[in-house]
Amino acid sequence: TVALLLTVLGAAAWLGFHAGQDEAEELFDARLATSARVLAALLELDPRIHQAAKEESGNTSPVIVMLPSALETAVHDVATPLGHHYETKIAFQVRDARGRLVMRSSSAPQAPYGPLEAGFSNQRFDGRGWRVFTLSSGELWFHAADSDEVRNELSGKIARATVAPLMVGIPLLLVLLALLTRYGLAPLAELARQIARREPGLIAPVALA
Repeated sequence: TVALLLTVLGAAAWLGFHAGQDEAEELFDARLATSARVLAALLELDPRIHQAAKEESGNTSPVIVMLPSALETAVHDVATPLGHHYETKIAFQVRDARGRLVMRSSSAPQAPYGPLEAGFSNQRFDGRGWRVFTLSSGELWFHAADSDEVRNELSGKIARATVAPLMVGIPLLLVLLALLTRYGLAPLAELARQIARREPGLIAPVALA
């Protein structure tokens, strides 16, 4: 019974862990798409970006958006008045219709994150994986990217938090089951002890509480 119970609860914990990871990945994808749309909406109001996109010369230097340097060395999982360390793992690029870079975050590479094709894709740069969402808006293309390193860390934390109550509950359930079983079988154990102490041939009734 205990083995069967552990098997069922272990399977439930495993399924819950992977379900938590899947939900976290969907949440991160939604956040990535939202970031790209917000960036596109804001840059629609910035004439400098549109002017850079219309320049015929390919020598125009891209605008680089810097995050506070303190975030680079901030402690993980600790928010500060400046923001959060995980911001440095999120990057974006803005390209014109010809694929030229006109703006990027400081954490984004010079090379394109991917082809100018709308939608999600998985890319790799400098030995690191990135989840990229590409959006087209007017004559501009937007790449918003999440580092796999951070996505995996956060999705793992969310998944572990999902199954943590179950993992704590399993030992408590086993202890409770053992106590209830012992309590329920106490009369049978007492009967066995009395029979073991009886003399052969004694036919007096056995008295149990």
